Amino acid sequence: MKFSGEDVEILRRLQTNFPIEERPFRSLSSELGITEDKLIERIREYKANGYVREISPKLVSDKVGYSASTLVAVKVEEDRIEEIAETINEYDGVSLNYERDNDYNLWFTLHASSKEELLEIIDEIKKRTDPINLLNLPKQKQFKLHVVFNPLTGGED
Repeated sequence: MKFSGEDVEILRRLQTNFPIEERPFRSLSSELGITEDKLIERIREYKANGYVREISPKLVSDKVGYSASTLVAVKVEEDRIEEIAETINEYDGVSLNYERDNDYNLWFTLHASSKEELLEIIDEIKKRTDPINLLNLPKQKQFKLHVVFNPLTGGED
């Protein structure tokens, strides 16, 4: 798919300051100078073609009750990745879960209300999945980057 100037504007705008209101696409379409129906149609096309995975909020975990968080790396047999990923995704505190081409081939972030709860969830996941090896890499300091992907190059602005 070749992106038009309009596509670029839509994709850039979806990545920043998404309106929190009853009809956010109406507000965005007005700002972009297109109809709400056209905007929704374009977003559906982006999703169908794999350019947009989802539109969702990025919450500040400690401000919504999750004071503890960690990155977990799991070494698991290739034929069990989907099964284990599905089990991990059942937990409310999981915000990312992705496969990597590495010995530790499944990585996820986990948030909880306390360090104790975090460790309990990790122990429960271990018992339910019996992974070969699991590394708990708790957050020590948070660094936030503002990244907006450039739809023309596939890279970052």
